[in-house]
Amino acid sequence: MGDSEGYENEEPNAEAVRFYKFLENSQQELYPGCKSFSKLSFLIRMLNIKCLGKWTDKSFTMMIDLLNEAFPESVQLPKSWYDAKKVIRELGMGYEKYDACPNDCMLYWGLDEWRTECKTCHESRWIKKIEGKNVVAKTLWHFPLKPRCLSTLKSYVRNRSRPEGSIAEGYIADECLSFCSLYFSNDVETRFNQSKTNDINDETPKEGLDIFSIQGRPIGKTETIRLDAKAMSQAHRYVLFNCKHHTHKTMVVNQYPCASQHEIQRLHNETFASWFEHYLDNMQLDENDLILKDLKLLARGPNIIIKRYKGFIVNGFRFHTKDREQNRKTQNCGLMVSAVTSSFASKKDNRPIVSELNYYGVLQDIIELDYNRGKKIVLFDCDWVSKGKRLKQDVDGFILTNFTNVKRHNEPFILSSQAQQVFYVEDPVDPNWKVVLKLIARDQYDLTEESEIDVETGLHTPPSSCGNEDIDWVRSSVAGTRVDVAMETIVDMLKHKKEMDKLKQQKRRQHTT
Repeated sequence: MGDSEGYENEEPNAEAVRFYKFLENSQQELYPGCKSFSKLSFLIRMLNIKCLGKWTDKSFTMMIDLLNEAFPESVQLPKSWYDAKKVIRELGMGYEKYDACPNDCMLYWGLDEWRTECKTCHESRWIKKIEGKNVVAKTLWHFPLKPRCLSTLKSYVRNRSRPEGSIAEGYIADECLSFCSLYFSNDVETRFNQSKTNDINDETPKEGLDIFSIQGRPIGKTETIRLDAKAMSQAHRYVLFNCKHHTHKTMVVNQYPCASQHEIQRLHNETFASWFEHYLDNMQLDENDLILKDLKLLARGPNIIIKRYKGFIVNGFRFHTKDREQNRKTQNCGLMVSAVTSSFASKKDNRPIVSELNYYGVLQDIIELDYNRGKKIVLFDCDWVSKGKRLKQDVDGFILTNFTNVKRHNEPFILSSQAQQVFYVEDPVDPNWKVVLKLIARDQYDLTEESEIDVETGLHTPPSSCGNEDIDWVRSSVAGTRVDVAMETIVDMLKHKKEMDKLKQQKRRQHTT
């Protein structure tokens, strides 16, 4: 109780007092009964007119004196320009003045505030004396930077240990580049001609292996890291298995004829990468064959130094890693991929069941593998659930997933082009379960399949049995208008009419038969 009483008697700080004063002025009437202006709004309006009309300080003071005489005595107006200027400073719209050298050599500021002449050109700080007072030769006005603006300028510093001479140069360079980008051709992608949708318009033909054709583009900052051996092996193996490979599996079957299908698949997964590299090293490659060159680069494996991204745009979707959107209200980390897998009942099972499964995941990382000579592949590293206790379907047909303490999958990587985006909605009954909602890319619509119904047959109607077929289509109540038509046009119309009549007769015969 003693502490609380002490806080009650404590006065508010200076910022709070200033805020309450502004709040009071904004709610205080200019004079009793005035509904159009408050004390603060009327003063701001007058200062705006002063700036637009280029009034002098003396004329502004004279106008205030006139208004004080014209309005009732209870009017809330400043007495002079000096009083009005103090209000502007309190609003944060003030400025700071600095004396400067007439030749722009230096500012009389900081340690040089008390100098009387320039230390570069030795020009005097004063021009003359009036009644014993020094008159400054040159004065500059400075508007103090807001903390948020200063933070923006500091972000342009690239080397923080040895900053550039002027942090404002980075901001000026950004403005210059933005202005110049308006005049680039449409082939150069800028933030002005970039599509509003998450589409990548890349129609240039690719040479070599299709797997090296990167679809999409990264967003955000790039980080260069060293990938550990296990993750590198998993990523490279997944890339190889997305290329056609039948020779090695046949070789494993011939080498282990008594092994089960499960064992053959395991040996194939473990030894394919090393076999593929040795196999291509012994081949005689044609220097002009681009596909064989790409195969050799693929067999050698990627560099251990990779690039990491926090976002990627592909297939019309914008993907973010889970870490990037922790403090965001949006969700772009959910994805799905359909894969054809072979399921074994046991290790001795020789008849695996091939089926298509939907894997639902959460994007954890985005990496770019470099296979040298400009050949790169982007992979998504995800946590996956596909079947078992972490995937179920409710009575309404919705699919629910549970990623709580999910274990690391032995194949966590997929190609970026294989990802389809999904949205996870928390189950109101059990927060650990998430309802899966499949998304559609922008400007794409989930339309039904085309109907195979014969439109001509469905729309065909039997001939009418009405006997009154003499119908006059000429209006006799209005005077006719003569239109000149070329003879060639009339001939073309007659030919078209004959062709249409023949088509109608053929359709009628087909219908009767």
